[in-house]
Amino acid sequence: MRFQLPDGKIVRIDTAFSYGGVRYPSNWLRLMSVADRIAFGAVELPEPETFDERWYYGPGNPKPIKLIKERKLSDLAAYRYNKEISGVGGFRTDRESQSLITGAALAATLDPNYTVDWKGTSSWITLTAPQLIAAAQGLRAHVQACFSNEKTHALAIEALTDFQAVVDYDITTGWPE
Repeated sequence: MRFQLPDGKIVRIDTAFSYGGVRYPSNWLRLMSVADRIAFGAVELPEPETFDERWYYGPGNPKPIKLIKERKLSDLAAYRYNKEISGVGGFRTDRESQSLITGAALAATLDPNYTVDWKGTSSWITLTAPQLIAAAQGLRAHVQACFSNEKTHALAIEALTDFQAVVDYDITTGWPE
């Protein structure tokens, strides 16, 4: 709720304000009866029409579909990245971890007796060369599944021609766990 005071100032309910040289506490308007508010001169105002700034310039004023698609694709890329780095099989999958496991897997392909102590998402483990290679393959499959799903969504978004269809398009489906 918002109110306009006699001096023209607009205040929200539960917000402290000053009027006529007096500082009023945040609960002042809430504790007043309707009659007391009227006598005080506080007139309740309608709430302004809301709109989603991602898709609209203002109420009833949609952005061009090209901009809507760009925003949706940007949201999709961010969503993919968060899925990509969310971890898989007890391994971290942030970009640094991807590089480290790839380097360790390369060492494992060069030396079949290679072992490494690896800090997983919850504990330390010792991995043999075949385990390292399998872990790197699993991690790579996870990352590729994320990019492949992003591509599928991106192509679907690009094919849409209706403003509301782009806004409503669900980018959260089909991701690897």
